[in-house]
Amino acid sequence: MVVGVRFYFNTAPYTICFFLSSSGIDQKRNRAYFQKSWNYFDAFMLLCIWASLALQCVEFYITFHCSVNNNDEENILYNNNNNNNINKDYFICSNNEKFRRNYGFLSVIRCPRPLILIRVFRAVLRLQLPQARVKAIFQRSTHQVYNVTVFLLFFMSLYGFLGVQFFGDELNYHCVLKTANETYITKRDLAIPDSYCNPAKNPDTQCPSNMKCIRIASSIQDDGGYAGFESFYISIFTVYQAASQEGWVFIMYRAMDCLASWKGVIYFMSMIFLVAWLVKNVFIAVLIETFAEIRVQFQQMWTPRHTADADSSKVNVHLFL
Repeated sequence: MVVGVRFYFNTAPYTICFFLSSSGIDQKRNRAYFQKSWNYFDAFMLLCIWASLALQCVEFYITFHCSVNNNDEENILYNNNNNNNINKDYFICSNNEKFRRNYGFLSVIRCPRPLILIRVFRAVLRLQLPQARVKAIFQRSTHQVYNVTVFLLFFMSLYGFLGVQFFGDELNYHCVLKTANETYITKRDLAIPDSYCNPAKNPDTQCPSNMKCIRIASSIQDDGGYAGFESFYISIFTVYQAASQEGWVFIMYRAMDCLASWKGVIYFMSMIFLVAWLVKNVFIAVLIETFAEIRVQFQQMWTPRHTADADSSKVNVHLFL
């Protein structure tokens, strides 16, 4: 795969420049470069590759220019264990963290890079079949997949909205030390293990005697993933994680600890039954049935050709004898 990507990365710019210089970009011309849809794909992939390379160069530049200063605590965070022996091997560059926090969304331009394999597969696998028949098969198949995809997205959006309405930003109440500074909470102030609590109840029954229940404003980077209902897009990712049936019980227990228990039980149990078991299995079944139908259609198209070739070979053998 790496060799194929490097080959594409090295040859695609010259190929595109050659066709653009010889054919032009005017679509009214017969030999125009953008007259073929696959040329749009090549140009888009090349643009994404060069953009991701430029982003990588910027990240390397910011990382290599991090200043190491013992007195600058805002720039470098050392692993200091309450002594004078500061470990300089592990530090966090504030410039790098600030760049990732403000411009981390630009990494989405790296996502389309694996699609280069589509071009490689098309160059290796060429279907010698009637284009009209193949187009009709894929149109029928995509129609079924489209319907079941809309069906799945409807339930995910429904539970995304319900999660925002039920829980919202109320799942961030933690048990912390009573002597902790509420404006600057560190991990040392939290309970071990981290415990969630309901502010409407008595904190003494939920937290240890030396702790209190307060709200901590956390971010996605602190939590290590999408596990909340602060906004709709975060709720969608949480519903997707729960629909995969991986770690959904921890989110449910978190909701039961911070709010009324019946909300978490009803919400997550109904979501697991409808989205994870029913709708997702229907989606998978439609995909399997669609691929099976495509395979049958292609077998019916290939069978007459193989039969004709076999009959012609038999005739040639009889004539030779």
